[in-house]
Amino acid sequence: MRKFFVGCLPQFEEELAEELKEIWSFLLDLDGRPHAESLNIIEVVRGGIEIEAPLHLGLQINFFSKLAHRVLLRISEFRVRDFPKLFQELKRLKKDPFLQGLSFQYEVSAQSSRLNNEKRILAILEEVFGPSVEKSDQSLYLRMSEDICTLSLDSSGENLHKRTERTIQGEASLRETLAAFCVRKMVEGFHPLQLKQVTLIDPMAGTGTLLLEAVRLYQQTERQDFPFLKWSRTPALLKAQSFRQQLRSAPALFGRVRAADINDKVLAVAQKSLAREPVPSEVIKQDLFQAPAFLSVETPISHRWVICNPPYGERLRADFEISELLQQIQRVYAPERLGIVLSSFQLQKLRNRSQNSWILSEGLSLQNQWAFENGGLPVHFLLFSRSDLFS
Repeated sequence: MRKFFVGCLPQFEEELAEELKEIWSFLLDLDGRPHAESLNIIEVVRGGIEIEAPLHLGLQINFFSKLAHRVLLRISEFRVRDFPKLFQELKRLKKDPFLQGLSFQYEVSAQSSRLNNEKRILAILEEVFGPSVEKSDQSLYLRMSEDICTLSLDSSGENLHKRTERTIQGEASLRETLAAFCVRKMVEGFHPLQLKQVTLIDPMAGTGTLLLEAVRLYQQTERQDFPFLKWSRTPALLKAQSFRQQLRSAPALFGRVRAADINDKVLAVAQKSLAREPVPSEVIKQDLFQAPAFLSVETPISHRWVICNPPYGERLRADFEISELLQQIQRVYAPERLGIVLSSFQLQKLRNRSQNSWILSEGLSLQNQWAFENGGLPVHFLLFSRSDLFS
């Protein structure tokens, strides 16, 4: 058994724990068959979760988690209060089989410890393991906290949220992990058979991040370049090209998705990405404020949900009333469920206008809301829903 730290954005730790429980059954044992190991969550801390699992299962989290941003393999943890002892402990760890034959770039952090000189700690790391190699795909993390040194090896490489094409993006682009969180809240409590009756619509789709996260929520990532595939101790099965084809996953959510936007360039990216997915999709150029009522457009799916992250400051004027946008979405799409990302400024304007009634036309009322940061900016995800869904 090995210890892993599965990192995520602060305040998403509990949601990540739930996701790990959901995807745990997708992972395979060393014989290529479903495993029988239980998920052992040791501790939930700010910024992630520490778990204990067999090596081959912990590494597979990289294939499925949509909320994690990296998976660290714990190499060692020890108490140290002086630099000579730190040097000796690291020198001893140089023989660890996971650290053999690799060149690293180093990530050092120190807080609330007697050893708090990060530059000196880095110098000791380089003296023991060799000079830091810029742009190496192997990263060694050393963290000092409360005089405890924790040494970890990064199994993920590039941040796990980087899983969709970002050659073009708007200033309001939503990070993939946040988009996945919004989708999770959108579908929470619904059976997959119910979701198959839903067309999910994004009227300001951009490159399609929200819709892509919706259809890929329980699918494995397309990434192939994980650093752990180069480790000598990684089981050969995980390195085999056929292994990824054997992995199970849940059926794709939603019966259909529909992306609309006024920008041809971002729509081309969305169309290319959605075309690879198993869910039927429609990508159209459309200005929400010039669109006809959705009831006049044929749809083979009986239930319509809308999710969107409006491009504030890019296509919506500064004095724009968010209530106008909500009314237009209802006029065009008549959704039974609506999830929308709002800036804190727009949320306050909506609160002032609604006087906290939070009831929209067509029977939509506020079900819940969550606050988080996107690119350092405070935003909120509001979820409106009808009470008679699937009744």
